[in-house]
Amino acid sequence: MNATTMVGPTGSASAATSCGQSGKSTIAPVLRDLAELAALIDRLDDASYQMKPVGLFSSSVGEHLRHCLDHIDALLRAIDSDRLCYDNRRRGTNVETCRSAALSTIDDLRARARSLSILDLNRPLILTALLSKTGPTLDVETSLGRELLFVVSHTTHHNAIIGAMAKTLGASIPDDFGVAASTSAFREETRCAP
Repeated sequence: MNATTMVGPTGSASAATSCGQSGKSTIAPVLRDLAELAALIDRLDDASYQMKPVGLFSSSVGEHLRHCLDHIDALLRAIDSDRLCYDNRRRGTNVETCRSAALSTIDDLRARARSLSILDLNRPLILTALLSKTGPTLDVETSLGRELLFVVSHTTHHNAIIGAMAKTLGASIPDDFGVAASTSAFREETRCAP
């Protein structure tokens, strides 16, 4: 029996089957990632936020953060259009250099994510991606759920990089910042094991 997970604006989810089984929350990780990024911005001063290079990383914390926000924005825009392209990013904006602009963008994304009506995670989308710098682009079928999984994984990966950069800059970062959900669950299981 196939289950279609439906997600409401609060992040609660339910699996719609003839048995009425419930699923886990799916939009909540995006909201969590955005909240963590906002908290991180508060831990940095303006100079640290835009400094580059940082250690071994040639880009700034602000540039990595903008990259993550662009991916979340692309996913939210795809909900209205059924088309998704992560390559059309807004490079060079003030989100990369101005903490208040980044916080404003995060607030906007959080509001948009919270205001979503119920979502069908099996809903088809067309993903367009550039295969090399000289082209061509490729259109592939995907689903809203698959792309939600990608955006959460992508953001977690970049948060790990951002966390390392912030630590290099002297900021205090929570132990679970940039840690995958599966790793956090494993750590919790082993901590609670007899």
